[in-house]
Amino acid sequence: MPFLAGILTISDKGARGEREDNSGAEIRVLLAGLDVSVERYEVIPDERATISERLMDWADGVALDLIVTTGGTGLGPRDVTPQATRDAIDYEAPGLAEAMRAEGLKHTPMAMLSRAVAGVRGRTLIVNLPGSPSGVRESLSVLLPVLPHALETLRGRTEHRMASIGGVRRNGGKRRNVEAISAYIQNRLGAEKLDCISAVEAARWLDEAGLLPDRKGGLPLRNLLRKGLIDGASQDPPGRYGRWSICKKVNPVETAMPKKEQRWAESSKTANRLPPSLKPGVDLVIVGVGPKPGGRSLRLGCYYADGRNSFWRDLYESGFTLSLFEPCDYPRLLDIVPSIGLDDLNDDAEGLWERLQECRPRVVVFNSKEARKRAQRDHYGRQILNAFECHALHDSSGRSAGSYRPQRLAALRALRRRFP
Repeated sequence: MPFLAGILTISDKGARGEREDNSGAEIRVLLAGLDVSVERYEVIPDERATISERLMDWADGVALDLIVTTGGTGLGPRDVTPQATRDAIDYEAPGLAEAMRAEGLKHTPMAMLSRAVAGVRGRTLIVNLPGSPSGVRESLSVLLPVLPHALETLRGRTEHRMASIGGVRRNGGKRRNVEAISAYIQNRLGAEKLDCISAVEAARWLDEAGLLPDRKGGLPLRNLLRKGLIDGASQDPPGRYGRWSICKKVNPVETAMPKKEQRWAESSKTANRLPPSLKPGVDLVIVGVGPKPGGRSLRLGCYYADGRNSFWRDLYESGFTLSLFEPCDYPRLLDIVPSIGLDDLNDDAEGLWERLQECRPRVVVFNSKEARKRAQRDHYGRQILNAFECHALHDSSGRSAGSYRPQRLAALRALRRRFP
């Protein structure tokens, strides 16, 4: 049986219709990842009596499992939500409010000014959230992993067993807890406005939320991925050593499209968007083949300037930085002198052509002869070769490292000398 929830937005301007309720909409999106049905929604002014009356009516009369308020938690004279909440609840749940403030402090020192309260009336959990959409995302995201257990406890299911995942006590079986972890990742993806992340980044998110198992027991994230228990997970290349990533759930409408049309839709979305690693006037763009069609590696951010990667080691040794080599993620390559952008060719040469026209690099460098050959086989790829100064670096195909690396280093050093 799904949990019944209510969203109460507390805002004078919102109640008068002078402000759109983006925070309430954000709460609805975040709760969608859980087994929650939003039964009540209302925008009311910052009036203490009105707020407490609505909370008591929803808890006692409607018998909601969860009420989430947004707004009125600051220090202003009209910020009366915490007082009204204390008027309505039987007892507080201070750990929830403390966790929200701790998460907020990671993003802004203003979080310490929040007076948000969390507590229980009868069998209803009431939680105050800040009034801004970003504050809603930060605060509610940290609560999502524990909300199912808290609401089940209030329903009277008080038996406790240690969770095998994340150190979170649970009831209702392992599957429910795994679904909560999967929902947390999907909600965080939406909050961060990301299409996809690596499993390493997902593990860092779970660790911040206290959802990673300890090393002595439990199911690590990698095992959950291999068993297909995490929504949106895929491995590239498939197999024991493939790299795991987790993407946002696919729109059902897109899933019903023929594969060819899906690819065109994906191309149209990426073609008119400047990737994070490109910017107008970038000096040099390095183009790779990419692991899969559609620029997927770019969205994953799989380019990583790691000292173990011979290509990046050669790049730094050729003088493409003024400082000593330090591993960095790909957007930071723009800070290198000269600035470097990254993109993928894949099977979308038209999209690459349009993106290059936007950023207008001085030089385009294919990081392997295979990438250049693939460009030559396509109409738009040939346009790239004709419109820009293009170079292809030597790669390791069919050669020993000792034979190709000196040539690649020489080509990179020659390129570096082109820039002051």
